[in-house]
Amino acid sequence: MALTFSADGFSLSATGSDWFVAAGGTATIQGAAKVNGAAGYTFQLTAVDSKPDSLLLQVWNSKGVLIYESGAPLKCGSITIK
Repeated sequence: MALTFSADGFSLSATGSDWFVAAGGTATIQGAAKVNGAAGYTFQLTAVDSKPDSLLLQVWNSKGVLIYESGAPLKCGSITIK
């Protein structure tokens, strides 16, 4: 699995996945990640196949504190979950 995300001084690179679930037009993956090059973070990415499609990214530090959350309907492109 390869997942990278960057936005305004925030860079996430997934280092592994713990679980993946897809059902009813929604897919969610959770795993470990590095943030700005430092290990010890957990991410969860949820994709929704709807009108409009949307993505939600949440990131927690090693203490379980939510440090980043970004989610919105897609302005271009599409998500297909099968």
